[in-house]
Amino acid sequence: MIGSLWLTKHRYTLTSVKSMVVYTALISLIHAAAEVVVVTFFYFGGGLTEANYAAGFFESVILLVGLGGFVHSMVDFAIAIAVWKPITKILRTPYSALMVKEH
Repeated sequence: MIGSLWLTKHRYTLTSVKSMVVYTALISLIHAAAEVVVVTFFYFGGGLTEANYAAGFFESVILLVGLGGFVHSMVDFAIAIAVWKPITKILRTPYSALMVKEH
């Protein structure tokens, strides 16, 4: 939701590689941090497997969920852009983020 609100107000975010990378890194960081918060409650509430507790909080939550979630979110974004960019050439929706600057 934060990402979509940003794109609504800043329509040119996806028109350059630099701004796109910064955008995806920030929304991926927010996404991963939210996942870490949620999984932390499960970790300290005893809701995970014995293997997670054997690995410890840092490895199970921070590395696997935090770093893994960050990388996963960045890859998802790259796939979404790879699929969406060709579609925007044939289909225009009223609220599409711009992929190239308008002239």
